[in-house]
Amino acid sequence: PDRSFTELGLDSVVGVEWVRVVNEEFGTSIGATRIYQYPNLREFAAHVIAEIPPPADDLAEMLAKVYDGQIDVQQAEARLGMPKTEA
Repeated sequence: PDRSFTELGLDSVVGVEWVRVVNEEFGTSIGATRIYQYPNLREFAAHVIAEIPPPADDLAEMLAKVYDGQIDVQQAEARLGMPKTEA
């Protein structure tokens, strides 16, 4: 967990894809460049945990946040614990 991503062979292309999946899974909007600011699994995981939005109280609240543009549909689905849908 303390070896750097670059030491483990992570390049920018794989990093972008990896962070995209992390964002989908956890309802976050972390930029791909964060893998350089938090360069190992331990540091990046701590950052992801800090970025995970709190769970919504109910569906109506979540819909209001989507409508207001505070979060997107994928983030709402992740926060509600809904299964991923294939595009």
